Amino acid sequence: FDRHSPWARLPLAGTLKQCLALGASAMLMLAAQATAQTQPADQRAPSSQLPITLIDDRGTKISFAAPPQRVVSMLPSLTESLCALHACNLLVGTDRSSNSPPSVVALPKLGGLDDAQIERIVGLRPDVVLLSTAARVIDRLEAVGIKVVVLDSRTHADVQRSLKTLG
Repeated sequence: FDRHSPWARLPLAGTLKQCLALGASAMLMLAAQATAQTQPADQRAPSSQLPITLIDDRGTKISFAAPPQRVVSMLPSLTESLCALHACNLLVGTDRSSNSPPSVVALPKLGGLDDAQIERIVGLRPDVVLLSTAARVIDRLEAVGIKVVVLDSRTHADVQRSLKTLG
C-alpha cells in the first residue's frame, strides 16, 4: 500500500502487508520456476536444482520433479500475489472470492476453504494446490494424489520463517 492510500491508515495494514509478502514469496518461487521453463536451455538453472523441495507451514515436505505449471489457488491473496509476479498463466482455477486481476474472473471457481469442490479440482489436473491451514480439504486432496502447499501467516515471525523456508 502506498502511505497516502486510505488502506494505509487501517490498523491492520501492516499485518495485511506481511500476509501479502508471504503469499508473494510463495508465488515468486512458482513464478521463477515457470520463467525458467521459457528461457533458452543455456540460460536455465542447472538440472541439479531439481527436484524442487520445500517445507510448508504444516511442516510437510513437498517435492516437485519439475516446476509446477498448473496451479490452483484457494486464497485470494495468493491468487493476487501470483498474478502480481506475472504468473497468472499458471493458474487453472481459483477460490470463489478471487476476482483480481480481472483475468482470473474467467477461471473456474472451485468453492472456498470450507467447501472446496474436490472433484472439480482433481479434474483440472493441478501440479499443486495452494491453501491455508484453515482449509478442510487438505487430507482429501492429498489422498487422491494432489500436491498441496499450505501457507499460513499470523505473525511477523511466521512471515519471516516462511520467507526463509521459501527463499
